[in-house]
Amino acid sequence: MKEKTTCPLCNKEFSIITIFHVKYHGFCSISSFLDYVKQRGLEVNLRSELSIYKSKMKRKKRPKHSEKMRGTNNPIYGRPRSLQTKQKISKNRIGKGLGSHYIRTDEIKQKISLGVSAAYLEGRLNVDRGHSGYYVSQKCFNFGNTRIFYRSSWEHLVMQYLDAHPNVVRWF
Repeated sequence: MKEKTTCPLCNKEFSIITIFHVKYHGFCSISSFLDYVKQRGLEVNLRSELSIYKSKMKRKKRPKHSEKMRGTNNPIYGRPRSLQTKQKISKNRIGKGLGSHYIRTDEIKQKISLGVSAAYLEGRLNVDRGHSGYYVSQKCFNFGNTRIFYRSSWEHLVMQYLDAHPNVVRWF
């Protein structure tokens, strides 16, 4: 029979006290929970707890599904797909993924726009993620083009500085 350990705070029996149970009591880690228990002079069966915890940590990582389905392990390996099946797959993939047949229809663009707008209004969109855009300069003539693309706030500030500085006549 497996050795059980009892939580010293709520007296429930477990095979191991997990981080989820520790968080239930308001602790952020097992070590802070154990420190609290030791300070109060309470007992907990550390040896069995730690050995089970360590054995769970040493488990081998399962192979990914894509790795398991390669080559002869794939159920349709070696079976050619008909033209009708290929067309069906292609039709179902429209608007999904990043393949060469990726088409953003007006309907998909509208859904993306609504989703981004909702995320922005709900505060889920990280607006400070990047700073890029076009800057129109009076002193830079990039092959006849006065519109310059900047990729960072630093580039944008430098462009503004060069345009505002009286000693700079022309820049590129």
